Amino acid sequence: MVDALRIESQQLLLDAATRARVDGSGPLVALERLTRFAVDHHNRILFLFADPNRFADDSEDEDTTLVDLIERAQAENLLVASLTARWIQSSFYATVHTAAESIADGHLTPSEAADAAVRTLLAGVGADTAPAADGPGS
Repeated sequence: MVDALRIESQQLLLDAATRARVDGSGPLVALERLTRFAVDHHNRILFLFADPNRFADDSEDEDTTLVDLIERAQAENLLVASLTARWIQSSFYATVHTAAESIADGHLTPSEAADAAVRTLLAGVGADTAPAADGPGS
């Protein structure tokens, strides 16, 4: 049952990343949408990150959708080019996890946490010349 929930949760996030990447919007809008979607599904995020060793054998099946989106944004000078895409990916996961914990702890509403996550992520890895995302919540 745990494996089924893990697979379903991972697929939910993968589908969101794929939609964000291919919907024709710019990479910052897609990254904002993906961040908001992940925060909206904070219970799934907390489940997936509850035990990092639980799914250690899945590394060979790693999806590159988020990394591809980040590299696209870097190529367009929208995210800092001096950071690796993997670093930015890790920053994304850490920010989303922190937002999920803030919701679970009752410190922020889902909307507040999503706004905070987008602001934190883009302020941290956004290029100095990058325009603000035009997506929801901007």
